[in-house]
Amino acid sequence: MECRICLDDSNPEDLISPCRCNAVVHETCLQRWRAECIDNPDKYDRCEICTADYVIIAKKPKENFFILQNTPPKALSFAFLFFIWFVAILAGTLDAMSNYHSIRILGFKHNGTIRYHLRKDVWANISYYQSMSVFFFTIFTQLLMKSLSLCCVYQKCKYNKLMCISDFNYFLTLLPYPFLLITTYDLGTSGLFFTMGAATILITIPMTVDYIKRHNKALTDINRKYNPEKIMNVTYNPIPNDILEVTTESDENLDRV
Repeated sequence: MECRICLDDSNPEDLISPCRCNAVVHETCLQRWRAECIDNPDKYDRCEICTADYVIIAKKPKENFFILQNTPPKALSFAFLFFIWFVAILAGTLDAMSNYHSIRILGFKHNGTIRYHLRKDVWANISYYQSMSVFFFTIFTQLLMKSLSLCCVYQKCKYNKLMCISDFNYFLTLLPYPFLLITTYDLGTSGLFFTMGAATILITIPMTVDYIKRHNKALTDINRKYNPEKIMNVTYNPIPNDILEVTTESDENLDRV
């Protein structure tokens, strides 16, 4: 018998039957084929002819800490948007009830002017509380994902190596809010803050969706590229077995005759 992939029959002891097809392959040849089709589950996880799933045993536990993997990006974006708006409305309501205590905490100059804008200007409220909510949302998201990855990811070193650039890029989304605060302190005016504060959400939401996508991709790459697997030999093959049973019955009948 020869390998269905390389057509070599010199080492029949190395051949395996990984599916229900009446054919055999070298495991190394099948692994190379799977590596070429790594982005196609119909060829990577199962035989493309009989569609039987390969029986694969990994040497290390598979990573399964996927976050919202099947959720469309638009749905994620709207969910994050509504969450940030909810937090911003809640923060604005509580801050107004406390006579804008956040102004004193942040140490703004001209507190009276800023308080006046927050009371009279709707856009000032949107910029002020939305940018604040976006800032804490970004911190919370990154800390939560890093904390959970320490508990739920098996190959932590490989994961952190794959995610280092994404972690740094997502960290950069924190900078617009401190930048607006610093310019407000230095210039002594809140015009830039109230004008550009609302725009921070246009950066944070796409970056958050991309950050989650890269997290899931890192786990997928670990499972497929960095976790050695062994494809098992499947003895169940209904077509040859049926043929063998019929042949055996025919031989028995001939012997009786």
